[in-house]
Amino acid sequence: MKNIVTSLLFALILVGGVYAEKVAIVSKVQGEVLLQKADELAYNNPVTVGTILENNDQIKVNDGFAVMLLLDDKSQVKLRENTEVAVSMVDDLSGSGYHVRLDYGQALTKYSKGAGFDFQLHTPTSVASIKGTEFWTLSDPDNGDQVIVLEGVVDVMNNLTGMISTAGAGQTVNSSSDGYIETGATEEGTIP
Repeated sequence: MKNIVTSLLFALILVGGVYAEKVAIVSKVQGEVLLQKADELAYNNPVTVGTILENNDQIKVNDGFAVMLLLDDKSQVKLRENTEVAVSMVDDLSGSGYHVRLDYGQALTKYSKGAGFDFQLHTPTSVASIKGTEFWTLSDPDNGDQVIVLEGVVDVMNNLTGMISTAGAGQTVNSSSDGYIETGATEEGTIP
């Protein structure tokens, strides 16, 4: 049933003919989740299933959770309570790609292995670049990030130093706001 609903939502977007600026759709939501459109200054709109996100729209999950589906490849970004993100599709010299800006909070990314797009998750402390993987990002602007890799490989760059650390399944990258970065085994009980 879930796959049928998701497929119908995608079909409605494609038939609507306004697909070019749309980057994601909300497929699940529970609790208080708000939307700030790119051209607005405040979170004025409640998020519901089927809410379409355009370039640079922001979502804030106060309590509960939300799941965004990236339109071009059906990858997912799951957001937990006390999380704020913005999503955009960018074109640069390396091609098209998704940029998700996680201002704070916790997000689980499940990026499709066959995706033809690059993917980067930006936080105030780090940039995580991946292809075909699943990982948690726990971001605190004051203390830094933990990137917990469940599947695949993730490169994490610390924004202050430019140093890069790579992690595979079962590993965690810790990237601090003072420039420290390291990869180690994921400790039991740290996965949300």
